[in-house]
Amino acid sequence: MQESRFTQARSGLGIVAHQMEQEERKDHSGLKIVVTPWRDMPDEKYKLTLIFVFAAVGLVILIAAPMWAVLLLSRAVQRQRRLQFARRWGRAMAVYAAVLSESLVLAVLGSLAGSWWHDCCWSF
Repeated sequence: MQESRFTQARSGLGIVAHQMEQEERKDHSGLKIVVTPWRDMPDEKYKLTLIFVFAAVGLVILIAAPMWAVLLLSRAVQRQRRLQFARRWGRAMAVYAAVLSESLVLAVLGSLAGSWWHDCCWSF
């Protein structure tokens, strides 16, 4: 399966390189795009770069996660007010359904993002 992906990527990028060479012969003569699996790369400098990129992304997530938590807490406070109002008018079930569906959508999106991240970035 992995080899077929690399074969497809190589052929597709070969076509792109050929088209770029045809469009601008002067600038792109002899252009070659090389696609190799990560585990076949002998250079350690690429691994170090990837570690730095992962560290930067982790730092951004470390900063963004508390902000996201505060946002969710403020929404929960607003939702409590709305739920109290809905209870007075007998519409509490509609609010519960909205909260449940929102939580379900967030859980599914988080699971899909985590699965994609695992398949994409940790498969080497």
